Amino acid sequence: VNTIIVDFRGFDTYGEITVLGIAALVISALVEALLSQSAVKDRLMPILQNADRSGDRHPMMLVVATRFLLPIGMMVGVYIFLRGHNLPGGGFVAGLVFSIALILQYIASGHGWTAARKRINYQTMIGLGVLIATATGIGSWIFDRAFLTSNYAYIEIFPLEKFEVATAALFDLGVFLCVFGGVMLALATMSRLAQKGGEATSRHAFDLRRRG
Repeated sequence: VNTIIVDFRGFDTYGEITVLGIAALVISALVEALLSQSAVKDRLMPILQNADRSGDRHPMMLVVATRFLLPIGMMVGVYIFLRGHNLPGGGFVAGLVFSIALILQYIASGHGWTAARKRINYQTMIGLGVLIATATGIGSWIFDRAFLTSNYAYIEIFPLEKFEVATAALFDLGVFLCVFGGVMLALATMSRLAQKGGEATSRHAFDLRRRG
């Protein structure tokens, strides 16, 4: 499947990751607009406040488990990315695996805790992914080939055996960055709604205690 995505249908994939990135940016902009409008916020917060909540918002067992799963999930993602092309895997699936590993941190510890420790900018990741994919496609023109035409060669590095290196891996890197950044931007931005609801619930409970 990955060979079809990056070779035979590379131009379709290029369009799809571009649309995915644009959709994530639009979702982020819409959520920011919702949270910035007081009229919408006043109507939204009671819905979030009345949502059923567990007594323990961040269970310790879930928090500890997700800490172990994060590096394991990332190692699996790297393995899936590297084994792609002629085997099941590739940048698209690797991006989803990375997203799942990181989303688990949001679920276990909340948006505030995770966002405070975030060292990557999802918007930058989307832009970088599209730029890498574009540069890979334009590079084919240098050799008088069609846009996104893939090429490969066999190299040998001592003491390793001879192995194949394909230009499609660079395009796949762009796909990975765009998928990972797009999924995380959309989901992490929407999780801010729950975060705001939790803050509103805490303020409401504090006001009730103070009045009592």
